[in-house]
Amino acid sequence: MPEQAINKASANQKLSEVFAPWVQQLNLQVTSINGSEVELLMPYNPDLCRAGGIVCGQSLMALIDTCMVFVCYLGMGKYSDCATVSQHTTFMRPAIGVDVIARGRLIKAGRTLVFGEVSLTAANDSKPICKEWGYGEEMAMFLDFKLIADVFTGGDSLAARQLEFVATENGSVEDPGLNMLRSEPCKSEITQMAANWPMLVSGNRKFEVNDDSLEIDGHMAMLVEHEALRDTLKLLRGSVPVSQSSSDAMISFGIGLDVDSLPQLSTQITDLIGGVNYTCEPLTAMNQVTQTDISPLSLGAMMVSGMARGIKGFSVNLYDTEIDPGNNFMPVSNVDAAIAIAADDPATLISTLRVIPQMGMLAELPLDGTAMSLNDVLPIPMPDGVEIFAAVKDKSIVMYSGEQGADFSNRISGEGKEGFLLSNVNTKKLMEKAETLTGSLPAELKGDEAMVMEMIESYPRGNLFYQIDFTDKGIELESTSNIERP
Repeated sequence: MPEQAINKASANQKLSEVFAPWVQQLNLQVTSINGSEVELLMPYNPDLCRAGGIVCGQSLMALIDTCMVFVCYLGMGKYSDCATVSQHTTFMRPAIGVDVIARGRLIKAGRTLVFGEVSLTAANDSKPICKEWGYGEEMAMFLDFKLIADVFTGGDSLAARQLEFVATENGSVEDPGLNMLRSEPCKSEITQMAANWPMLVSGNRKFEVNDDSLEIDGHMAMLVEHEALRDTLKLLRGSVPVSQSSSDAMISFGIGLDVDSLPQLSTQITDLIGGVNYTCEPLTAMNQVTQTDISPLSLGAMMVSGMARGIKGFSVNLYDTEIDPGNNFMPVSNVDAAIAIAADDPATLISTLRVIPQMGMLAELPLDGTAMSLNDVLPIPMPDGVEIFAAVKDKSIVMYSGEQGADFSNRISGEGKEGFLLSNVNTKKLMEKAETLTGSLPAELKGDEAMVMEMIESYPRGNLFYQIDFTDKGIELESTSNIERP
């Protein structure tokens, strides 16, 4: 008979089979086990607490010992009988009214002895999260949706009992909404939903105050444990066209979107939503609304993928512009910018664009990188002195105007940047441009120049960058801010 694989499912099965009945009553859960590490959760239980709601040391030592058993399993490479030889425990601070997490690590596995260590933390302790995600402890936060679901569905936590106390006025009235959430169908389905989206984490990876600037690198992640959903979201990822140009855009924005994946994405989302049969009333209503909304989106995805086959993403980059507020017909008198569309094969994309009236102007675009003026074929006239060009550069079609727009086109990177969304705003350039316009305010703001200028001068000067991507963890947002001191 083959040996049982060591994984989360089999480990939780062992918890209910081989441990003493009173240990099983601790309701321990193996939340992860792989390689040389294992993590167990001991849910809060008032029966395990002494005065003041402090989780008693006896239960904590049992949790440690149980965690070490699984460390031994990892050390032996199989489920086998083992016994505790020694345990040295040091308690640093109490756990009060919270779930407790045990993290065990294999140190050494000998022929007859296995050595390991276990650390305990409160489930609401941010230090392990800071360590895992590289956050500084000056700013970190998390939302544990599994614990939140436990509160609303009637778990054993202190917060769940406090909610019931408030909602029912200490048991004197019924709360139909709370009763529905705590019914068996809702409890099971909401708990499963929270397990699929277990946690939101956020923090700073850099927070540095200098004499003349403030630098912050921020991060946020919505964890997604549902593997099929993670894989579906990653279908959205494409390639944002970027340039090696040294010029710093005033505003840049890009979306990486693999248009060819849209039909598959639509099908998988439809299957994921349609494959869930909720019996909990609020979830059933939510699912019905979602299915109604997804149908037109699916049709749109099919149409877009047919017309824009091969597109991987686009970016818009504005370097400079001159605005004439007195010219209502053509307020923009000059523009320095570049718009790029990334594609698998620009030639195929150009052939497809011929059937779209608004894009037919690109039908004669040379494929050798030679720039073509679009002024004579654009549907709207350009201001005097503004000329719009288009060119095929590597795997991108670029439309640009101005010196810096041309530099972007000539130095565009063939590979682009993989991801979903990128954005950058140079607030220093943006506010300097705004200052030049205060003398040309519309009539309704005349007389308020001083107030407008004060608002502009008080706005932070610097560079703000952020990107959103779908990763093996879930949905992640990264940001970088460099703010000059006023």
